[in-house]
Amino acid sequence: MSLGSDRFTDLLLGEKWSRTRQAFILAVGFAIVGVVLEYALFLTKFEGGVIETLHEVFLLDGYLPSWHATGMLFVIGLAALHAYLNEGYLPSILLGWSPVYGNVSWTIGSPTAIENYYLDPVAAFERTFPEALVLASLGFVIGLSLRWIRKRRETDAMPQSDSDNLQSTG
Repeated sequence: MSLGSDRFTDLLLGEKWSRTRQAFILAVGFAIVGVVLEYALFLTKFEGGVIETLHEVFLLDGYLPSWHATGMLFVIGLAALHAYLNEGYLPSILLGWSPVYGNVSWTIGSPTAIENYYLDPVAAFERTFPEALVLASLGFVIGLSLRWIRKRRETDAMPQSDSDNLQSTG
């Protein structure tokens, strides 16, 4: 009974707690970088070339082949990478979602001027979470599948190498 429970915990939170903790810290870091990036974009009044490009890269506004597909690729890629390295559905979701969440955490309060903006985490959640949840779940499945294929190849290769060692010594 505990074996099934341990497997469920690994799938939910991750196999190694140190990697899970690192994923949570990295997710918070990505969200903070996104918040700072968007704030800097408002300070430059959308005229900072590099800042505006970075902001657009992390937007989650569309699918291939649009310009904003890069945000989708970041969500899927980060979730898949964590799932491949450590399993853990929740850390994969948070890691994939964090850059796009932080990137839209500010709201412009006035349609006439961008001087009136404020931090609005609830609106950022509503704007990003449903789509990011689906995309990060897809990334989790991709990463878990690649992890399963790698482990399968390792176990298939193990008996062959053992039998080769026995034949070479005998």
